Amino acid sequence: VYKRQGEEPYLETALRSYRIERDTFNGKLIVKILYDLEKFFDTIEPLTLIDRLEQSNFPRTQLVLGMISHRVPRLLKLEDAVSDPLDIPAGSILAGCTLSTEFARGILNPVINEVEQDCDHAVAQHVDDMDQTITANTYSQLTKRTIKHATKLTNAITKAKLRISDKTTILTN
Repeated sequence: VYKRQGEEPYLETALRSYRIERDTFNGKLIVKILYDLEKFFDTIEPLTLIDRLEQSNFPRTQLVLGMISHRVPRLLKLEDAVSDPLDIPAGSILAGCTLSTEFARGILNPVINEVEQDCDHAVAQHVDDMDQTITANTYSQLTKRTIKHATKLTNAITKAKLRISDKTTILTN
């Protein structure tokens, strides 16, 4: 179910920050993995996007209008100078589109929902990227949980036909 535009990400960010602060204060060990999804907007097929957004009850009027405006040729304008139309890759959504954040949510929510989350494991989305926070009381527990949860999320991302960048994905402790 979609909430008002912009409401959910701010709430998620605030809660994530609070949980990390609380867990650190309580002596828990934390690993955070920041996943960079390689060329995310360039690899989403519009038909797949439409299917996923319909499944997640995205407002149909916004979907139809968004997809129409998405396919319109783009021009760059600076004062009186206007560029030739920009090429829009056939299998992509525009990163600069005003609905791109919502479109990305439509693709990534099913990935996030496929992964079990609890008080010691959380997954979040940041437009076209994701993060995973794992906590434990000992380094041994933390290592086991990190391997378990990172493997499950990586499999869900791969199943969704998305690619994780091995150059810009980072693990922090």
